[in-house]
Amino acid sequence: MRTLHPIAILLSAFCGAVIGADTPNPVDTFSKLKRGDTLVVRFHTTGCFHDETHEFTFRRAAELTVAVVQLPRDAARAGLGTTQTNRVDVGTLTLSKSDVAGLDRLMEYYRSKHDGFCTTVDRISFTQQRDGKTIATEEITDGSCQTFRMKRLMTFPGLVGRLPSPKR
Repeated sequence: MRTLHPIAILLSAFCGAVIGADTPNPVDTFSKLKRGDTLVVRFHTTGCFHDETHEFTFRRAAELTVAVVQLPRDAARAGLGTTQTNRVDVGTLTLSKSDVAGLDRLMEYYRSKHDGFCTTVDRISFTQQRDGKTIATEEITDGSCQTFRMKRLMTFPGLVGRLPSPKR
């Protein structure tokens, strides 16, 4: 019995080190992005009456800007690379301090524990890049349907809604 105790301690320490080594770094919040950083957010939302994917490319310069691209429906399937030919540029926005604070609150909500009993499910992936290299990634799934009811949040669909509608 005495031999098993030290082995159990070593085994749990080793497993903890391996698990800790594989844990990706969380991305910075929008307000903490450094000048020159890029944060690419892929937002896929699906529910009873919708299924769409947008990619948001946030760039920090003097101000934070976001370029929005609509992706084909199959872009959210695992293991499928996004084809460049089906991307539709929707537009670009310069974000206010209030917008950035609302995005920080949205990220805080996504990272918190909350119920997920809704038929609409949002899958969000974040990739932070610095000098062309990925420095942090994070993936979040939210099935709460709460973000639309919360005040002072800036949602990804809210950003899309602020862009001018495409001319047909």
